[in-house]
Amino acid sequence: MQSWDQYVEKRNHQEQHDALVEGLADYWESRGFIIAGAVGLDKYGPPPALRFVARKPDVYAYGDGKILIGEAETWRGLKDDPHTPEQWKDFHTEVTKSKRTRLVVVVPRSALAYAKGRAAEWGVDVHEWLAYPDEWLPRPLHETLGAVGILSTGRPAAP
Repeated sequence: MQSWDQYVEKRNHQEQHDALVEGLADYWESRGFIIAGAVGLDKYGPPPALRFVARKPDVYAYGDGKILIGEAETWRGLKDDPHTPEQWKDFHTEVTKSKRTRLVVVVPRSALAYAKGRAAEWGVDVHEWLAYPDEWLPRPLHETLGAVGILSTGRPAAP
C-alpha cells in the first residue's frame, strides 16, 4: 500500500505530465502540424505505434515533410523513472532510421539543463528542446492543500 506522500507525488507527476503533453500538442497544432495522437487527450486519440520500435510516444504529429515524435518529461521522469532512458534510446533509434523523423522533448523550464545532461548521458540526440514555463504547470498538491490549511497527513492544520 502506498503512503500519502507517494500518492501525492504520483498525482503531481501525472498532472504535470498531462499539462506538458497538452501544451506540446497545442503548440504543434498551432504551427500547422497534424496531431496523429497524444497520450491522454481524447480529442486526438492515442498515438500510433512507431515503425522500428515497439513504443508509443506521448505526442505524434506530421506535416511540412516531417514526422515529429514528442516526449514530455517531468522532473520525476528524468530522475527516477527507469523506463525514461530506455524509451528515449528507442525513439533515438527510430529517428536515426528516417531522415524525416524528429525527436522533440518538452520539459519544465527548471529541468531543461538537467534533461539535456541526461540525454547526453544516455547517448540520445534530441532535435528540439521545448521548455514549458513552470508557472503554467499544475501546482503541486501539497501547495494546494497547504493553502487551505491541510497538512500532508490529510488532517487540518493546527490553529
